[in-house]
Amino acid sequence: SALVVAADSHATLMAQRQAAAAATGGNGIDSMAVFADLQAAVAAFDPGATDLIDQLIAGQEEGGELTVKLAEARELLDNFNFGDAEPLLAEIGEGLQA
Repeated sequence: SALVVAADSHATLMAQRQAAAAATGGNGIDSMAVFADLQAAVAAFDPGATDLIDQLIAGQEEGGELTVKLAEARELLDNFNFGDAEPLLAEIGEGLQA
């Protein structure tokens, strides 16, 4: 019946979701993928970069070194200072990979 198929599908999706959450450190995002999108947005002077940086900030531990740098970059992007944000993002990228 359709109900059995839906129940099986739901169980499979939940298992995949839990595996994905474990792979992303439990914060629900793939930090490196979001960071790559952020770099592209900054390079394109896209104001949507602030939404991406907010996702990264939410995924970091509060008060950590990366969180502080992300907040600095967020401030630059708020002021449309994309040029100064790029070198800071390079430092952040190294920190995310560590």
